[in-house]
Amino acid sequence: MVQNHLIDSLSERLAKDVHIFDNLLKLIPAKFYVMDKNDHIDSKFQHNKRKKAPKQAIKEATKKAKKAKLDPDNVKTVMDVQSEKAKQLKEEEEAKKKEEEEEEEMSMEVDSSGFSGLDDSESIATESTSTSTQEPAQLKPMEKSDIEQLRHRLHERINQLRQKRNAPGANSAKPKSRDEILSARNKKKEDRKKAIKAQKEKGNNVPTEELVQVDKKTNNTTPNGNQRSADSIKTDADVFFGKLNLGKEQKKKKGPTDAKTQLKLVEAKKEKLEKLKQEDKSKAEEMIEKEEWNKVLALATGEKVKDDPKLLKKTVKRQEKQKQKSAQEWKKRLEKQKKDQMHAIKKREENIKAKIEEKKNKKKGIKPKGNKKKARPGFEGGKRSKVKATIHIANQAVPVCSAYSKHEINDVLAFQPFKDWLVAFNKQQESRQNEFDFKSVDIQSIDRFGDKIGFIKFKANVQYKKTGKSAPGIVFMRGGAVSMLLVLKAKDEQDKIILTLQPRIPIPHFAFPELPAGMLDGSGNFVGTAAKEIEEETGLKIKEEELVDLTELAYGDQYRGVYPSAGGSDEFLRLFACVKHMNKSEIDELEGKLTGLRDHGENITLRLVSLEDAWKESPDAKLLSSLTLYQALKSKIEK
Repeated sequence: MVQNHLIDSLSERLAKDVHIFDNLLKLIPAKFYVMDKNDHIDSKFQHNKRKKAPKQAIKEATKKAKKAKLDPDNVKTVMDVQSEKAKQLKEEEEAKKKEEEEEEEMSMEVDSSGFSGLDDSESIATESTSTSTQEPAQLKPMEKSDIEQLRHRLHERINQLRQKRNAPGANSAKPKSRDEILSARNKKKEDRKKAIKAQKEKGNNVPTEELVQVDKKTNNTTPNGNQRSADSIKTDADVFFGKLNLGKEQKKKKGPTDAKTQLKLVEAKKEKLEKLKQEDKSKAEEMIEKEEWNKVLALATGEKVKDDPKLLKKTVKRQEKQKQKSAQEWKKRLEKQKKDQMHAIKKREENIKAKIEEKKNKKKGIKPKGNKKKARPGFEGGKRSKVKATIHIANQAVPVCSAYSKHEINDVLAFQPFKDWLVAFNKQQESRQNEFDFKSVDIQSIDRFGDKIGFIKFKANVQYKKTGKSAPGIVFMRGGAVSMLLVLKAKDEQDKIILTLQPRIPIPHFAFPELPAGMLDGSGNFVGTAAKEIEEETGLKIKEEELVDLTELAYGDQYRGVYPSAGGSDEFLRLFACVKHMNKSEIDELEGKLTGLRDHGENITLRLVSLEDAWKESPDAKLLSSLTLYQALKSKIEK
């Protein structure tokens, strides 16, 4: 009895332990505990094997799997899976036993005499087939078609990469001739245009308004009966996705937009109104009132009303000036382009000739001169000047040397002040050619105002023939200028003159008082230049016959002007004077007036000073020279 009790208690304990372990196994997900052998074999031995399935089938399968995962009835524990596996194995074993029994019965029925005529090869074949049936059916051979497809894809990818890096022989369809390249380029352009056009058409399409029918009882949409989210239903037809329709589009402005046509329209309206006033005053008043209301409404909406003839005329005048200026600049640009082209053609022809000469010399056996070694930076210095041209002074050929190009040296030789200097020097040297000896002219610096030369600096190497010593020959060349002494006379008032205040950086001074002046334009017309400068700097229009040339009155043809710095510069000042009778109010308006060409950086302010005290106001050489000559020649000027 005791033994039976012990056995019962042991079996109960074991059953409890088994129950505990089973409960623990239930906590482990079945997919981590029980592995599928087929998947394991595929992942281990068949790395390149891909399981292919249609995309739609995959999507449906994933949806079903997600739903099944959330279903509590479909969640299986480890115990359930193991019991299913055991049951499946048992069924497979029973089916296998039945097949073996059936095969044995079939083999017993077969006549043994049928195997007597078999050859050795046939017997071997049967043995091989019998052994092959015993091999495990779970091994899956790799499909050849998949491997070939992968190989084909690999080769395609390699070819793509080779074409991308332009490997030799990679792109057989690459254009070789010029025509093929041009056609390929044109095709690319057309494709790009088509793509842009398609994108524009796609962007300009306005989304159509969705019609949503709502069931009043259930508040469900009627097309499929399913409840739709509030975000997907459009309650207002004026609101679209990505766009807000805030009313009507703005209308395009009617009428002309350019100032010239607007001016013509305003003048035509004015003429029409004048005619209407003569014919019917009431209609004219109605028309005026209507125009005023239209103007007020237009201004209220933020529109600019351009109906003032004076302002329109100013705008037209400004635009015309701008057009003229642009035309001049464009003309200069074209001239420069033509000049550069001619220079390039000339250089090319020179190079071709030099190449031909070199070939001829090579045939004759004449060796070309060896190129000099390049100078080391910081040791041998920079560019050395070379002979670029030759000028003649008193029947003597003088070389012009410079580090600048031959093209730039030609510009220097065409510079009007340089030509004038050369002519004047020839006149002086003809009478004194035995005194000086010209060695060379070294062009050291060229400064330009846009395309034109403004200043040049050069050294004339001149020696005294008797002593052999050098004469000072450094020249800062800028040419001549004109200055104007404007004497303003009013009844019962003291005589006054106009001074200009403007920044002068070389002095330095930010508002230096001086006489109005300007550089000569190279035409040689001193009087015309003076009148032009007076108008630009003071705003006063003065006729050429009203100007008096003080330099000519004082020195005649002996000197071209007053020389402020004869030791270092060729600059001369042609001094003019003008006596102008004006009203006191007109003279007072000139005080503090802003003038000058602002576009060219001229910021000029006018200042009026008495003629008697003018010498105290500024140490300007032009002013002091003009005052001296004016006082000395006053009797001749006021005749």
